[in-house]
Order: sequence, then C-alpha cells, then structure tokens
Amino acid sequence: MERSSINIKDNTMTILQHKSLNYDKPVFIEVDMHPELREVVLQCIEHSMRLRCPYLIATRPDHINEQIRNAKLHPFAVTEDHITKQFKKYRDLSGAYDHLELNQRPSLHDLRALGIYNITQKYGKKYAQALAGHATVKMTDHYLEGHEAPKPERISYR
Repeated sequence: MERSSINIKDNTMTILQHKSLNYDKPVFIEVDMHPELREVVLQCIEHSMRLRCPYLIATRPDHINEQIRNAKLHPFAVTEDHITKQFKKYRDLSGAYDHLELNQRPSLHDLRALGIYNITQKYGKKYAQALAGHATVKMTDHYLEGHEAPKPERISYR
C-alpha cells in the first residue's frame, strides 16, 4: 500500500482489492481509521518517510542485488511474502511453539483471522470486511469461523 493511499486529514485509508485488478473498474474501499489503526499507520508513515520509500511498510534490506531490486517496486518496499516470512522467523525464534510441529504452529494467516475477529467484535462486521478488503460478507464469515466461543454441550441424564 502506498502512503498516498492514506488521508490523514480525513482519517481514511483507501484499500485496493487486488483481485479486482482484472475488472474493467478496479474496486477501492475507503476505510475510516479507528484510533489504534491510525496510530500504527502514523508510525509506518514516519518510518517509510525516513527511508524515502513511497510505501506504507518499508524496510532497509541487509543487502540488495539486482534480483532483489527487480523483485520490488522500490528498493525499500517489502515483497508480498516479507511479513509472512518475518512472522514465521520470529515466531520460531521465540520458542513459544517449539512443542508443536511446524505445520501446527500459528501462521500470519491465523493472526489475520484473529485480527478480523477482534475488529468485528469492537467495530462491527462491515468495518472488518472493508478493512480486510473482502468483497463479500461470505469471505469475512469464512475468516470468522472457529473464533466464536464454543457452545456448551448439553447432556441430559434421566
């Protein structure tokens, strides 16, 4: 997401649904930023401005070569899988899930689903749907599955 997608004055962010790039008219969703999101976005803007990167999330790589340069839209922009890889790296370095097999450990996707659930609880499903960039409520519902409190099993003894 480019920094230009953020409107600090109006407190909004405009999200492009990437799946809609093949449409005649791509779909953009304008989202009002809640206070916690605004604070994080402001920190990201400050960091990316220091790096002179037009993207909201930016990092200075340890090394850069032609292949890395060609894979990115900007030398300090992150690749689409960067956050996923970093999450996995630091999750495993923490040792918190060493007792689980690699394929059983929580993923960034799991964290996203939990975030969508938490945003839904606090700000409502429509807001969570827009923030997640989901075109349909059905997709948001898919992310919400499994996060509800389990219903107690009723057992009748006679």
